[in-house]
Amino acid sequence: MVRCAEALQQYKPGPPLVPGVWFEYEIKVNGKRFTVVLQNLESGAREQTTHFENSDAERGVAKADGRPLATSASSPTPAQR
Repeated sequence: MVRCAEALQQYKPGPPLVPGVWFEYEIKVNGKRFTVVLQNLESGAREQTTHFENSDAERGVAKADGRPLATSASSPTPAQR
């Protein structure tokens, strides 16, 4: 477990990458929680490599003209309005 500026991250190295074998990252974001899973597509083995809880309200917030952009994927951005 690593503490970084009010954030809590659990990190575990994934399995070794194998030449010629495809791997896939799955990144899930739920509010301030980020989870990363690595999957070997040949064997099907899946391993969670990272879990991160963001406690910094400003980190990761896209802004335009100093204002936060919409947080929902279905909400129009200022350019779409």
